Amino acid sequence: FGIKRVIVPETAMQEHIVYTLGLCSLFQMKYNNWSNASGYRDEPNASFAPLSYINKEGRLAGWLLSEDHLRLKKYVLDSDRTDGWLEGEFSQYWEPCIDAWGEVAKGADHSFNKLVELCRSGYEQGFRDKGVEKFYSERARSIVESYSRTITAQVEVELFKAWKDGKLALNQIVQVLELLTSETRKRATDYVETEVPTLERECRERQKYIDDAIAEYLNAGALKRPFIFKNRYERVMQMCKQLYVRKTEVAAIRLFAQPLANELVHKLSDLTERVTAFEQQVDTLIQFSKERMVSLSDMYVGSNAEGERDGMENMTLPIIEFYSRTKLSALEQKLRVDQDKMTSINESLRSSIIEALQCEERFTNVNRFNYQLLSRLLLSNIFSKVMSYHNMLCVESKDKVLGVPILERLQQKYGHREEALAQFARQLVVASGIFTELDMTQIQQHNANTVPPVVGQNILMKRLLVSLPKAEDPGLIEFANELKSKLESSIPGGTGASVNVSMEGTSSNEISIISMVNGYPMRAISSVKSLKAEYNRLVALDPKNKIVLLGEGRDGDYRDIFAVPPMTPAEERELFVPYLILLHGLDKILFDADKTEEYGLASKDFFGNLSIVSWGHKLFTDIPYDDQLVHDKRVAVLKLYNQVMGELFQGIDAAVANQVAKLKKEINDKVMACMGAIIKNEAPARARYTDFVRWTEAAIKKLQEYKPEV
Repeated sequence: FGIKRVIVPETAMQEHIVYTLGLCSLFQMKYNNWSNASGYRDEPNASFAPLSYINKEGRLAGWLLSEDHLRLKKYVLDSDRTDGWLEGEFSQYWEPCIDAWGEVAKGADHSFNKLVELCRSGYEQGFRDKGVEKFYSERARSIVESYSRTITAQVEVELFKAWKDGKLALNQIVQVLELLTSETRKRATDYVETEVPTLERECRERQKYIDDAIAEYLNAGALKRPFIFKNRYERVMQMCKQLYVRKTEVAAIRLFAQPLANELVHKLSDLTERVTAFEQQVDTLIQFSKERMVSLSDMYVGSNAEGERDGMENMTLPIIEFYSRTKLSALEQKLRVDQDKMTSINESLRSSIIEALQCEERFTNVNRFNYQLLSRLLLSNIFSKVMSYHNMLCVESKDKVLGVPILERLQQKYGHREEALAQFARQLVVASGIFTELDMTQIQQHNANTVPPVVGQNILMKRLLVSLPKAEDPGLIEFANELKSKLESSIPGGTGASVNVSMEGTSSNEISIISMVNGYPMRAISSVKSLKAEYNRLVALDPKNKIVLLGEGRDGDYRDIFAVPPMTPAEERELFVPYLILLHGLDKILFDADKTEEYGLASKDFFGNLSIVSWGHKLFTDIPYDDQLVHDKRVAVLKLYNQVMGELFQGIDAAVANQVAKLKKEINDKVMACMGAIIKNEAPARARYTDFVRWTEAAIKKLQEYKPEV
């Protein structure tokens, strides 16, 4: 009995196309590296410069990361706006204020002192209705919970949008974030090491200028003062403006910008890790897609020099997949290098992924970005788009790759070639036999008391049942009838074989052939002789083998029919040591302190005298690593364990669970005490210690599993 199927693997072809293009989309998501010759590359885009991207005009301001935002010259939080203080350079506050205070102080008795006092008051209380240091100290308390989170969230939203729109790849976003984190860390360091010291030096210089100008005025004579007052007063006003702008810069940096930059380093590092997790997930999906492509490897086609391949090259296969590999490859290549179509596919896949992630435009819920989601989207959303492109590129039926039933494909190949169709029918029937080799000598042998064998009549009768898809189109009906005729006439007369063709098949993409050969004795099967010889050999080797070969028997009664490979030293060790540990706890493996100072097998004679047969090891923890000893003693140790346990439980009623459990606990405690002492005294290396932990656990498990005979 045999079945052959000639199919159009429509589902596999669909999968191959969407996984091919889906793989390209994953490359775009990760690298966004386009080539007009091959489409999206599986390698980073060397032309991408993260520093240029970060420094693009307006970029840092859009991320709320400009110096103006870090020093709160511009609003960061919504509450900044509602608090009522004005954005802008610090000079926009100090210059008009000092101009106004200058006019007020000019009419006072001590104009210079009054001006200085008004400026100091503005710094301590007037700036943004709080004073400079109080304003920034209050804002600094919200750095962790509000400012750093808001800025990082803004960076994340903007970068996510760039990925969503296909402008940036995940690999590029990671580069941007790593550089941004590094630059922010450098900025925090520069604040402390460079910018604040420079500003403080400039503050001292301007303070000295103010002090010198005031001293010069005060030291001038009464006649000279009126002539130099205006000049010195205007200079002091200008220096006060510069001084308090710089003092405000120092406070803004020291109290707010520098701590904020340090916190942003942590927040940006966390964001980088989340984006990296997305990138790694894309790597996982790329690997999954490649493995899926390997499972569809028959779909691959080499260079065009191989010519047309449609699966009919080898008609002996049980399943023949009939379609043009060349056309499939050509369609995939056309789509892969068409940037407009790939952009549309990428946008569709990304938007569907983002919708499924429910991530609120952030790099979260990466666990939902799995291969099940990818497969579902590729085989639904993406396939519908691919199919529309397929119909656009493959207008003529002969050019189509998908959606063409098997009869139509056969008509395109054989419709005007009658002899080729007949040859196809003959090959199909001939190659649809069963794969049992028959001995024709036995088939033709005429035994006594039997009628002479006639192939096809009373021996070796062959029947073929062929199912063709039901056709609706008149042209296909005519072709199907012609194919049916060729199939029915494909076996020459006189062979006793017959072909029955049904034209009511329900699958439009499959032709199935069922081949039945019956009416021959088992002795005609060529392999029976060798099987009989092996049977005779096994029975002659041991008569009990007849029971194994012909009956069920009981598991473990007899050896396996097929040879079992010898155990490795490691396998023997894993079986041996748990019983070794148990026997040590049961005082059957002891240390001979009187004679050899080595461990060995202990036994007592008739008078109760103890003797220990040395195993040649002074340390118990060395015994398991003596491969020869383990090999020689493994079976004996197991047998001794069963014997000792049988003796211990001999006076125990196995039906009384409490008694059994009590004795097992006593043995358990003794084994653990013995092994604890061994480990403490011998202090094995870490690797051996780990081994003995595992072996001791296995020993206790075997002890608990022991079932005394009832």
